Amino acid sequence: MTIRPSEDRHAAGTENATVARPDRTVLNILAAGTGGASLALAVVGAGAAIAAIVLGLMGVRASRRGQARLAWVGVAGILFGLLSIAVMLWLASTFANSIADLD
Repeated sequence: MTIRPSEDRHAAGTENATVARPDRTVLNILAAGTGGASLALAVVGAGAAIAAIVLGLMGVRASRRGQARLAWVGVAGILFGLLSIAVMLWLASTFANSIADLD
């Protein structure tokens, strides 16, 4: 019998008892929230976008291990973060071009 990291043979005195692990679904929810905030608020954009990408990756990884649910929410957070960075870069280049046109 192979013991997986999530199993403890001595828990509750049974052979196949599993140890309860914390649910990490909150990572996926935080990823979507920070990604949406980074899109909506240009002031916190870069930091929130990076946080959304990192939290989304952590949440999706936890979902693949069976430690979290709602993996699609984590993917949405990653996409929001990437989209936010793309929008910020586009706005910055547009602003730089308009400044250059003034000269």
